[in-house]
Amino acid sequence: MFLLPTLVGFFYELFFAIPLLSDIVTWGTGFATIGTALIIHCVILAFRFATGDSKVVPILAILATILTWIPIVSWFVHAFIALAYLVDMFTGRRRNRA
Repeated sequence: MFLLPTLVGFFYELFFAIPLLSDIVTWGTGFATIGTALIIHCVILAFRFATGDSKVVPILAILATILTWIPIVSWFVHAFIALAYLVDMFTGRRRNRA
């Protein structure tokens, strides 16, 4: 697995799991951060398809990003996605490479 895209997704979601700060940034950018999150998760998914790694977390993140426009719910959604990426980095199913 390419670790860098997964780390980018993890830290992006971790930043937006910070209460109030994430809402200020999201509202201040006119909700452009939600579009950016979708792009990040789609790129991670493309890397996962290319490498044959587990695709569960990026697909879950793409679906969950739709809920992140709701202020208080977004904190929990971002924290959940960040935790999922963290767990996936250490336990994700990977293709055997010889």
